Amino acid sequence: MAHPFRMQEATSIALHSMVKIAQAHPEPQQVAVLASEIGVSRNHLAKVLQRLHKAGLVKSKRGPKGGVTLAKEPQQINLLEIYEAIEGKFSPNACLLNKKDCPFKKCIMGNLVGEIGRMFGEFFASYSLADFKSKNNGR
Repeated sequence: MAHPFRMQEATSIALHSMVKIAQAHPEPQQVAVLASEIGVSRNHLAKVLQRLHKAGLVKSKRGPKGGVTLAKEPQQINLLEIYEAIEGKFSPNACLLNKKDCPFKKCIMGNLVGEIGRMFGEFFASYSLADFKSKNNGR
């Protein structure tokens, strides 16, 4: 089934793993356990966590009592930061073809794409990991 909204699998993994890490904060989480809980390969998760580490969102510690923890408090990390760590800087571009000038006199999508992009950015910026700290995910 086609989906009107898509993001990279790595972005989904990043978002889900960060929520799991926040729920256990400040206790370190083992990569293998996180991968199992999320249902992804350990190697893919490790690559995603490297990108999150490079973005300053997580830190890791080796050893038997090591694991991955948040680099900041949960309320200081919003979903948009996580998204941008994987996808790059968010831009609510109104053109699906990424064109400055539309080849049509009037866009066939109207303002739908721009409006969805704006709503997406606002939604992701409005949620911090603290909003998901409880395992019930209530806000």
